[in-house]
Parts: sequence; C-alpha cells; structure tokens
Amino acid sequence: GGTVPCYPVFMIKGPISLPTIDVIGEYRITIAQIIREDEFVIVDPRPWSRGVRHNGVTSIAGQLTPASPRLSEVRLAPGPHEIVLSGLDETGTSSLLVAWRDVYSMF
Repeated sequence: GGTVPCYPVFMIKGPISLPTIDVIGEYRITIAQIIREDEFVIVDPRPWSRGVRHNGVTSIAGQLTPASPRLSEVRLAPGPHEIVLSGLDETGTSSLLVAWRDVYSMF
C-alpha cells in the first residue's frame, strides 16, 4: 500500500552467522556478526531511529559489510517484494521479521 517508499524495520533472530537480508532485485544487507540463539539484531533505517542494534541496544552498525547499502537508502517502494534471510544456521531456526507502514504523500 501507500504511494511513496517506506522505511522497513528488520529484526533477525538467531542463531545465525553472517546474516544477509536480500530484498530481491533491489539491495542486500549483510552483517558480519554471529547472532546467538537467544539474541537478535534490529536494522532500522528510519531517520529518527537509524541504526543496527544488537539486542535492541548496542550499536553494531560498523559490522555492515561494505557491499551493504547506506541505511538512508534502505526503503521499500509501494507494491509486493520478496525478502529473504540467508546465512549460516545449522539449526534452521533463525528468522526474519519485517515491519513497515504504508506511506502516502501529503502533496
């Protein structure tokens, strides 16, 4: 929904090593970090909250790989998207939660 791009918020739950969020055909965000079973990482590109936080608190923005886009460029255009989490997870229990809001132009 919406008429203009929105800022998605991604939450990766472990266990996973080198987690990669792939918005197919648009961009790929890779974090050079190990996320343990009881941990999570939030990737939040919203201007008022921008950051990559381990367990929602500690900044690990420096762990984004150089091929990852700048957080200011991480947006989703209106319409459907395929979003995939990949990485090294021997248990197959890691997960990705994506949250967004429909955004409309006021002009």
